[in-house]
Amino acid sequence: MTGAAGFIGSAFVREALAKGDKVVIYDALTYAGHMPNIESCLKDGICEFVKADIRDYDSALAALQKHKITQIANFAAESTSTIAFTARNPFSKPTSWARSRCSKPRAPIGLR
Repeated sequence: MTGAAGFIGSAFVREALAKGDKVVIYDALTYAGHMPNIESCLKDGICEFVKADIRDYDSALAALQKHKITQIANFAAESTSTIAFTARNPFSKPTSWARSRCSKPRAPIGLR
């Protein structure tokens, strides 16, 4: 799950884990991602954490391959409107750009 250390993403992680799903948390831990949101999931060893940015194609591909990921839930997004619309926004590349880049290797790694 990308952006899974944020408020909504971390709630989704806990729900998925409660259903018995295997979860890999992939988050850059920017202003909205916080380790305390996911620490309880990590301390029990029931899921794994990758600190990386979804805009980094090589890191995303490596994580997909290493963890044999078959599904992606994307919660990585700019959620503060004052930041989302500024010219110097470090997150100005839209999430759709990262999603399209990560979808390219879909067939070779078995994404559904």
